[in-house]
Amino acid sequence: MKMSTNLLKDIVTFCVKNASTVFIVGVGIFLYGIYSVKTAKLDIFPEFAPAQIVIQTESPGFSAELTDLLISKPIESSLTGLKGTKSIRSQSTPGLSVVTIIFDEKQNLFLNRQLVSEQLAFVQDKLPKNIQTPKIAPLTSSASSVLGFGITSENRSLMDLREVAELIIHPNIIETPGVADIHLFGGEVRNRQIKISPELLHNSGISVSEVIKAIEKNSSINAIGFIENNNQRIEASVLTQNQSILDLERISVKTINSRPILLGDISEIVDGPAPSISASSINGDLGVFMMVQGQLGSDTYETTLKIEKKLDQIEPLLKRESIK
Repeated sequence: MKMSTNLLKDIVTFCVKNASTVFIVGVGIFLYGIYSVKTAKLDIFPEFAPAQIVIQTESPGFSAELTDLLISKPIESSLTGLKGTKSIRSQSTPGLSVVTIIFDEKQNLFLNRQLVSEQLAFVQDKLPKNIQTPKIAPLTSSASSVLGFGITSENRSLMDLREVAELIIHPNIIETPGVADIHLFGGEVRNRQIKISPELLHNSGISVSEVIKAIEKNSSINAIGFIENNNQRIEASVLTQNQSILDLERISVKTINSRPILLGDISEIVDGPAPSISASSINGDLGVFMMVQGQLGSDTYETTLKIEKKLDQIEPLLKRESIK
């Protein structure tokens, strides 16, 4: 007790003898506190989610059982044994496989992502040919949802709204610093639907495989080499990407008796929505809803302000298109 009293007495004596120094130090600490409060990031501390990597693989048309057997299991097997792996779990639903790997907290998360990416390159050959490439989900914070917003319209179709979201809003928002990903819900994805007439197909003597081959051949950009003269070399390519329904109708499927059979002769080509996998309602109206995901370590508040500023810049364009 006596020792504590002497220590307190020494501290008070020092402060009295060096009052100016103590005052300056106190003011410095106070100003630093104000600066720290103003510049502090708004986020959840600490990160409560474990160090994990999520791999998503789309498999259109596959049942949950086939997705698990042909996609989830091979991916799990290829990742088993990675250094620092604590557990691997998967969830298989019709058309989608989600594999989650949880690592030891001491492991470097960015190194883990690199190792997983390398393993996925090897497992790709073991997966069915008609599925999409496995993708590693962006690195997000524990509370990854930063901002949600939606678009609706009284005059535009759900397909138009989806295209506006994908081609105008998404590119502008995704380039904002601090944004990791954007999830889109609702709307209708535009598809060019080719409705082949069985009767006309039979009468023309053309098989379905020949129709598919002709469409694939005329829906790509192919390099054919170059043209060279004494002064320069000019690269040459064939642009066969069909941009309109009329372009598709003019595709030559087969030539019979010197007469080309066009795709439009044996089918009806229309714009139609792809099978919907989600829907969204904004204030009671059908539309497209977008949820912005923040990057790991980003300032949630600052990122939100930047996104809102981007939306303010886009709003006049949307108004001209009759979109709210």
